[in-house]
This record gives sequence, C-alpha cells and structure tokens, in this order.
Amino acid sequence: MLSPFTILGDFSRWPWINFATAILVSLSIICPGGAFIFLCQRWKTACENQYPNLERCFSNVAGRCPRVWLKRWSRIRDRARRRSNRAEGQRLHSLLRFEIELWLEGVTLVAGVDEAGMAPLAGPVVAGAVILPQNYKLRGLNDSKKILDQERREELAAQIKQDAICWSVGFAAVEEIDKINIYHAGLLAMQRALHGLSCAPQFVLVDARRIPNCAVPQRGIIHGDALSASIAAASIIAKTTRDAYMIELDAVYSGYGLATHKGFIDAALPEFGKPWAWIQFSRSSSKLNLRSSVRRQAPLETFVKVIP
Repeated sequence: MLSPFTILGDFSRWPWINFATAILVSLSIICPGGAFIFLCQRWKTACENQYPNLERCFSNVAGRCPRVWLKRWSRIRDRARRRSNRAEGQRLHSLLRFEIELWLEGVTLVAGVDEAGMAPLAGPVVAGAVILPQNYKLRGLNDSKKILDQERREELAAQIKQDAICWSVGFAAVEEIDKINIYHAGLLAMQRALHGLSCAPQFVLVDARRIPNCAVPQRGIIHGDALSASIAAASIIAKTTRDAYMIELDAVYSGYGLATHKGFIDAALPEFGKPWAWIQFSRSSSKLNLRSSVRRQAPLETFVKVIP
C-alpha cells in the first residue's frame, strides 16, 4: 500500500513542492477517487514541462491512491451506516416506551389516536386510529408534522396500513365544526375513528387529550405524536387522508388552490388574489381568525368576501 512517506520521498528532489504534495495526499482521504486523480493530473500538467521525471511519480500516485481511498471510504461508509441504523433503532425503541409498558402488563391491543386539520380555515377535521403489532419498528416513523416530504408521508402511510392490525379514520365536517366549535369537532372525529376500528382496543393512547364517552381505558400524552409510535402512525394516516380529501375537493372547487395549501391560512394567503367566497368547504367559525391573521398584511376586503 502506498504511504504518504513514500509519495513525499518521490518528491524529495523538489523540496519546493513537498508541501503541495502533502496537501494532495491529504485530499486523497477526503475527496472522491476521481476528484483526486483530477487534482493529480492538474498538478502534473503544471509541472511536467519543467520536471519530466514527475511522470513516474504521478502515475504511482494516481494508480494506487484511488484504491486505498475506496477501501477507506468503504470502511467509513459502513461505519456511518451502522451508526445511523443504531441511532434509528434507538429512536424507534424510544417511541415504543408507552406501548412497551402496556405490553408488559398483558395489554396487547394498544390503539393510537390523533387528528389533523385543527388549524386550517377550510376543510374537515380528520382523525386516525391505528393498532400496531407488538415491537413494530418502521424506519422513518415520526410525527407527521416533522415529515415534510409529502411522498415520504404517503409511503409511510401505505406501509402502516399494510402492517397494522387494524386502522380507521374519522371525519368531522365543516358544518359540525361551525356548530360545536373546532375543539369538540376534533374530539368527535377521534371518536369516529376509534369506533371504526375493526377490532376493539384494550387501551387507547391519545395525543394531548382524552376522548369523551370512551369505555376503553385511555391516556392523553402531551406531544404524543412525537413520543408514541402508535400516535405517530395515527397522525400520518390522518394527515395523508385529509390531504387526499383536499386534493379531491380542489377538483370540485377549482381556483382556490386547495390542493396546494390544504386550507392553511399562512400558505393560502398568496391564493387570495381573487375574492374568497365562503362556500361549502370553508369554516364560518374561522372568519374571526382569518380577520385577525391578515389585518397586519392587507385590508380584509383584499382577501375575503364576507357573507353576512
């Protein structure tokens, strides 16, 4: 194997380039093999007219260092991959802390419940409920809000639905949101998702709240979608289901950009160049929120056509 000392020895007859040679040798450790060859060739081109004997030394360097680098890179890559897999395994095991406590007590069917669509000014609230197999670990499983890539969320949702013991979704329509307010509409959607499960859970883990009129023992966990695998899986199912519904709604009510902003006000404001009509998909109870949100940016009439 070619060592840096051998390379420097080859250049010992030209002390003024020893330092530059040492830099090239160092780059062989961190640069791709092709990039290192390119650097060697450029250095050779600059020097070979004055020092013809560099031909032998550079062919030596370019011929051996890439192989050395590839072996070293292979070891570094494998080490990094093992470290990444170990960290992901530890994270997924930590996500199961609440489920493991219940499994050790003999509770096998643990349902996670979460909702999506509490903040938007348009569209329904959607809740997801899922019962995962014991010791279920899906790489990338996390709170749906932390998974920014839509395609990745959809892939995870499809895998969860395939692997889960059972899963379900529940909706609370716009009319129900306006009638009973958004907080209770979210609880209603959770109730419907929980009752839609094909097998009855023995325990329910809920994100931050408790579901009313639930005969099954339950536990509300603050930030549960980031701390519990079951709740995280439910949040992904709820989020992807609601996004798909808003895309379908965009085909019915075109021109409002529902497929893009999904009804969230901050993302929807650029779409409000045309008058906004409070039609079927928009929440009348969100008018005040919209009014206070856009007052600092432009007059309300620029964005909303308010129906008395």
